[in-house]
Formats: sequence, C-alpha cells, structure tokens
Amino acid sequence: MDRTAYFRSLIADTEAVVFDFDNVIVDSEPFHYRAYAGVFAAHGHTLHRERYWLEWTSRGGGAEGEIARHGLELDPAAIHAARIPSTRPSAAAAKSPSFPPPAR
Repeated sequence: MDRTAYFRSLIADTEAVVFDFDNVIVDSEPFHYRAYAGVFAAHGHTLHRERYWLEWTSRGGGAEGEIARHGLELDPAAIHAARIPSTRPSAAAAKSPSFPPPAR
C-alpha cells in the first residue's frame, strides 16, 4: 500500500484530527530540558535551567549554542542523538499539565 492510500485508510472514518504544535496542548519543554541536562551531565557539564529557558527556548541557541558558549569539545549531533530516548515519556507519567485542561 502506498503512503497516500495508507494515510487515507487511517482517516477513513475520522471526524476530526488534532495537531499539537509544541506547547499548545502539552508543554513538552520540561522533557527536553531534562533530557539535555542528563546528556550534558554525562559529559561533566551542568545545564542550568534558567540559562536553558533563556538561551535555548527564547534565543534558539540549542545544543550548538551551549557547546559554543562554554567551549565544550562535544559533537552537537551526538548530543541530539543521545537525548532522543529521554524525550519520549508520556505527559501523564511526568504529570505535565495540558493547556487547556482536558474536558471531563
């Protein structure tokens, strides 16, 4: 089955589809911070929460910016690859609130 046919089969009886752009329904940024903090800690570098919010989320510096600011001899691609398994926990498991709260 080609991709188009497969997609059509998935939505054949669907009345609505919800797309969650990051931080619209679930604030996933805490997952990303914890994942990157863990990866950097494994390399002996502390990723400070306040600097993360400023440099990574507001200014968009990411791992590349962190490595450059601190003169770390790390490969940004390896840092990104190492954090991927850590960003997969469910919002319920992390008790991350949704916005707006789910209807009951």
